[in-house]
Amino acid sequence: MSTSHQLHGSAGLLASVALTAILSGCSNSSNPSNGSLSPNHQIVTHGTVTASNTLSVNGRHISISGAAVYADSQIVDQSVLKSGMTVILQRQNGVAKEIHYQVDVKGPVDAVDTNGNLVIMGQTVLISSGTSFDDSGTGAISVGEIVEVSGLRDNFGVLHASFVEQNQSQPNAYELQGPISQLNKADRTFVIGELLVNYKNARLDDISATTLQDGQYIVVKDEIRSYEPGSLFLSATKLKQHRDVLSVSENDSTPSYSPFTEVEIESFVTRIISDDVFELGSTTVVVSPDTRFRDGDRSQLQLNSRVEVEGWLNINGELEAWEVEFEDG
Repeated sequence: MSTSHQLHGSAGLLASVALTAILSGCSNSSNPSNGSLSPNHQIVTHGTVTASNTLSVNGRHISISGAAVYADSQIVDQSVLKSGMTVILQRQNGVAKEIHYQVDVKGPVDAVDTNGNLVIMGQTVLISSGTSFDDSGTGAISVGEIVEVSGLRDNFGVLHASFVEQNQSQPNAYELQGPISQLNKADRTFVIGELLVNYKNARLDDISATTLQDGQYIVVKDEIRSYEPGSLFLSATKLKQHRDVLSVSENDSTPSYSPFTEVEIESFVTRIISDDVFELGSTTVVVSPDTRFRDGDRSQLQLNSRVEVEGWLNINGELEAWEVEFEDG
């Protein structure tokens, strides 16, 4: 299976954040509310784990000591976190409260190219100099081997790996998360990457089949591990909601976004909706005349730009950006 068309234009983009300083988990200086924060002020950060007790975003280190860790929505020991994993951190009053990790893809390898890039369950995975490898690996990755990857997806659907683990045993389930396309509700199928998913017999615990739509990010599981490497076809046993900065920012019962939720997120621009609105994966970003741009200007916002965005979540769950920093090239 060829992946060159998916990788075109992407090879120069890194999948990790450059580390330049060590700061505490406080609000960025660009926050217009500094000095007048509500006692309920919370910050939700989408970033990359850089050590056992730190997370990096926007060139800063944030202590995650004492935070509850959730992997696949289940509470786990903090030792599960490894350098390179992309996570969502919730802080309140400067204290880390929760960390959420969801694997981007875990399953058998379909193909490996000469540069070490992978296809795993129909997902093209780009390996770069910034990719962290778990030290339990046995060497070169081979077709059929079970591999776990965490990273960021670009507009081509390519997953830029920040973390790769070579699993030595069968996991509880094969799984992946990403945006669906080619949804066929009659046949109960859709596509993620190049993987055709049949969800006819899947459990839908927290998601509705009637509201599925193209572009929606979801988690797909194969709990009986029936996927055959290279087949690019999966009979899903479970579909569930994708965990993003919006869902982490909600209360247990009702949304509590504005004016107390600040968001920091690093990602690729995956969709341009208008001159003022674009998407970072499942997150909608709104810019205004007051938005500050760093290392570029508003006219340079385009598909597959890698950016770091900071701002507030409004009552519609959109990220109103006060700063957009370009990270490409």
